[in-house]
Amino acid sequence: MFQIEGVSILSIDDINNGHGVSFSSINGRFIAAGKHKVTFQFYTCQKFNRCAAMDIVYTKDITMEFLPGAVYIVEARSGNKNFRITRDMKQSI
Repeated sequence: MFQIEGVSILSIDDINNGHGVSFSSINGRFIAAGKHKVTFQFYTCQKFNRCAAMDIVYTKDITMEFLPGAVYIVEARSGNKNFRITRDMKQSI
């Protein structure tokens, strides 16, 4: 058994899972261009064969401007309960 850590989007513009403003795909999540409030969550999960229940470590609301065609990478900073978001305009979607 081992522990998995991850980041997921809880809501976008106070809409659970961002229905209507975003959609999920195998490669991540696509969010409409513009200014949005995103609630990120950092979670852990004990894994044996399947993930049981996720344990939410912390959540944080971040409001930012999403540019068309940009790829955003979100990393959890568990030491200070924050997220690091970087934008890569060279990757294509």
